[in-house]
Amino acid sequence: MTEILIHWHAGRSQSQIASSLGLDRKTVKKYVDPAVAAGLSPGGPGLSSDEWAQLVREWFPHLADTRLRQVTWPEIEKYREFIVAMLKAGVSKQTIWQRLRDEEGLVASSASLKRYIAANLPEEDQRERVTVLRDDPPPGAEAQIDYGYLGSWVDPIGGRKRRIWAFVMVLAMSRMMFVRPVVTMDQRAWTECHVEAFAFFGGVPARLVPDNLRTGVARPDLGPVGVGKTHVAQGLGHLAIRQGAEVRFMKTSRLLATLAGGHADRTWDRRLREFIRPAVLILDDFGMRELTATQADDLYELISERAAAGGSMVLTSNRSPVDWYPLFPNPVVAESLLDRLINTSHQVFMNGPSYRPNKRPATTGQPPKEAIG
Repeated sequence: MTEILIHWHAGRSQSQIASSLGLDRKTVKKYVDPAVAAGLSPGGPGLSSDEWAQLVREWFPHLADTRLRQVTWPEIEKYREFIVAMLKAGVSKQTIWQRLRDEEGLVASSASLKRYIAANLPEEDQRERVTVLRDDPPPGAEAQIDYGYLGSWVDPIGGRKRRIWAFVMVLAMSRMMFVRPVVTMDQRAWTECHVEAFAFFGGVPARLVPDNLRTGVARPDLGPVGVGKTHVAQGLGHLAIRQGAEVRFMKTSRLLATLAGGHADRTWDRRLREFIRPAVLILDDFGMRELTATQADDLYELISERAAAGGSMVLTSNRSPVDWYPLFPNPVVAESLLDRLINTSHQVFMNGPSYRPNKRPATTGQPPKEAIG
């Protein structure tokens, strides 16, 4: 806005300003009119950028102060204490928005919530942006994974123009890099790239760290019944086994029952270690029913310990992650556990019809005979 006024005061026409700045002429006129009304004219005494900025604040207070033009902020303000508490607990702004939307019916975008926090809760906002540097991990301990856009390519077979992406895996210590171009970023490509990367490096890093991969196949798998979530999870586990990793697959209900038995016979610590030890733990049917306080605490300990040990987890569920919160009796435990789980994972939503009807026994097409006797 200040730039518009500086150009106008220097003698450029409104048409020239609109053309050079990519604006509509009506927009330029809207911002120039207050200057004309104030008695300013092109070619007059020069004004500094700060002086123009001060005039803009006087003429357009609703634009200079973002708090005056945010129509959703009064609604967000109702949950100020909740937002502050969640930020102090380390909960991401995206998760806070999801909870307010789903549990409180907040009608505001996630971008509006983030702008509200930046303008009204600057200390909490800056706290979330603090980055703590850590030492490089030892050789073989960690690899980082990402996708990068390479460009377009014309398929010589069909003549179709396709976008090409690069799957990249980098060893954290040596920075040795594996790169493979792909035309799709689906489950098959993700798996094949991992297999080839492990073969290229001659081994499997102890920990894999995806870097903001929303397209990557990772955990958890989510979706309706019968679409193959368990099959995909087992396939990932089989791949890990072929690479020499220890994998354990269990129904979530069976795992919780096993840990519950440890409370009864005082073997809980030993049983927990059995689930912490595998490099990959696959929990099927996660979030099927409400949890007791003991079950929630057991899950919290398991996931926290596995995260500290650098273990990977694969979860399958028929519920969206935002629907997991009400299953926990203690909201503090739920927030701490699920925020850590959801915001350090990648979600694969598997939609489609169930395959199970295709497995029904064939019928003869004849009506059943009436029973006699």
